[in-house]
Amino acid sequence: MGYRKGLPGILVSLAAAALLAGCALLSGGGEEAPPASAPASAASAPAASAPAGGTPALTLLPASQGAGRTVLAAPLEVTVGEGGQFATLGEALRYCSGFYPAYQQGGCTVTVRILEGTVLREQIVCSAIDLSYITITADRTDRCPQVPVEHTAAWTGDRDESRYNKPFLEANNGGRLPLVGCVFALASENNDENGYACGMLCDKGSVGTVLDGGGFVGFFDGVVANNNSEITCRNGVLQDCGRYAVQARHLSRVSVRGADLSGAGQCAVYANRVSQVDARAAWSAGSRNGLLAANDSTINANDATFQGLWGEYIAAADALSTVNCGNLVVDDYYGGGPCFQVRNGSQMALHGLSGNLWEGQAPLYSQQPNQLTGEGILYVGEGEGYDDP
Repeated sequence: MGYRKGLPGILVSLAAAALLAGCALLSGGGEEAPPASAPASAASAPAASAPAGGTPALTLLPASQGAGRTVLAAPLEVTVGEGGQFATLGEALRYCSGFYPAYQQGGCTVTVRILEGTVLREQIVCSAIDLSYITITADRTDRCPQVPVEHTAAWTGDRDESRYNKPFLEANNGGRLPLVGCVFALASENNDENGYACGMLCDKGSVGTVLDGGGFVGFFDGVVANNNSEITCRNGVLQDCGRYAVQARHLSRVSVRGADLSGAGQCAVYANRVSQVDARAAWSAGSRNGLLAANDSTINANDATFQGLWGEYIAAADALSTVNCGNLVVDDYYGGGPCFQVRNGSQMALHGLSGNLWEGQAPLYSQQPNQLTGEGILYVGEGEGYDDP
């Protein structure tokens, strides 16, 4: 019995001895490991090597050397373009992905600055990696610096997730794109030969952020969130898009509050298949149509402004969808269809409409306001809204 009582104690002693021996082996003969809280300087990271007579190129340590990410204790900035540290944006992002900012009061930023005169001809695909601690800016002094982008037939795309788009910035499989702090302007033509370029595509649970004043100009689609993804572009610039300035599809969310969505070739804001778009206080001039929510989607566009629309509607809700556009300002609608439309069991709130709406002879509403039909209902407050001519 004494032996049996002492057995647990013996086993514990043996386990403790084995643990101590293992720790001694891992410590490398008693050498003290550096504290985890001690950040290394940026100088200790892999540096860019400068080839003779050329732009500095990216040099990475082989994975076999076991080089880990370097914790930054001070801000890091790298430059892209002629005379800069990297020839391409992709090289700069790959280099910066080897660092990670340590928390400190006021932040510790990692910035990729694109030098003036640089033309980008590359795609950036961020798959299952978080680069949201990096900010892309441009070397210009105006509020919305523009960086030219030229796409080619070599760009990938034309698949279901991109809806026949070739995205310039793409995040997929839970990836997070760098923050966009400048305006990228498409300098090539959208056509069947080159394909149709999208500014930003976030797919399959991914995230993208455009900072105030940043955005995309001249792309076929401005920003596209698909398959439970999210994009924020508050006070951004999404101008002259050939199809949609904003797309949200398949349980996705986009915020373009206060953004400039002018010149959209098909529709400024499109939400489809249980998606949501916040377009409050957004502004769009010269677009074909304004707002379209379809298949149980929601668009909030209170206090938005639309000028010079020329298509089939100002706002439309289809297939169990909701559009809220209270205090909407509409000037000079030239379109041929009813200005505000509900279809297939949808609803729309239209209190406080204002502006110089009428230039054409299209009906104001697709049905009598404040009456429920099989198509849905248009809520218009008593004594509010326009009079249907």
